Amino acid sequence: MSVQLRQIVNARRLVGDRVVDALEPVERNAHAVAIDAANLVGVVLQAHTDAKLPPSAGMEALTLLSEASHLAAQSRAKLGAAHDLLRSVAKQYGIVHAGPPYCPPNEVGDVPHFTGA
Repeated sequence: MSVQLRQIVNARRLVGDRVVDALEPVERNAHAVAIDAANLVGVVLQAHTDAKLPPSAGMEALTLLSEASHLAAQSRAKLGAAHDLLRSVAKQYGIVHAGPPYCPPNEVGDVPHFTGA
């Protein structure tokens, strides 16, 4: 194997590991944020009811929280879609990494069809 080819193979091995190491915590955190944001909307709604507030009280804030929850779920879904595309790139270019078949495709949960709270 030529020195140049060896360098390319080594670089592809390193880039695969670097991407896997960077992507995994981002996916995990995005999943947790989507769950927490959806839960927060429920907590605020229940607190609103428990406090017997007028129906319109705090609705602007609740709308913003609901939108944030929706965006968090979309973010998680987009990260999952990007992960799938990165797998394809790795396969196409022979990038060796700790991904498939070693990591399951939806390790932290599958939410690609979820569009928000």
